[in-house]
Amino acid sequence: LKVALYVTWLSGAIFTLESVVPKAKGNETLLTLFDYIAFFIMTCLLLVMEVIHPIVFLPSGRLEFLPLMATSVACGIGLLYCWMESSVIMIVT
Repeated sequence: LKVALYVTWLSGAIFTLESVVPKAKGNETLLTLFDYIAFFIMTCLLLVMEVIHPIVFLPSGRLEFLPLMATSVACGIGLLYCWMESSVIMIVT
């Protein structure tokens, strides 16, 4: 259920943003290379959290904090990138 909600929300957000935001010249989509890399990393992280971690670590009771820590680090890096990209756009324009 969690994965289905995540994919549905992400698809709806991308579809809505692409229909609202005007397209730049020469750019077919709203998403950049960094966005695709971030989606790939978050997909791998979701796979590790939902499949690999419960099988490998939870039976022994070790590293219960690992999924939350990995998600926090990945999201923190993404927010830092967004902040830096916004700062560059504000300085340039």
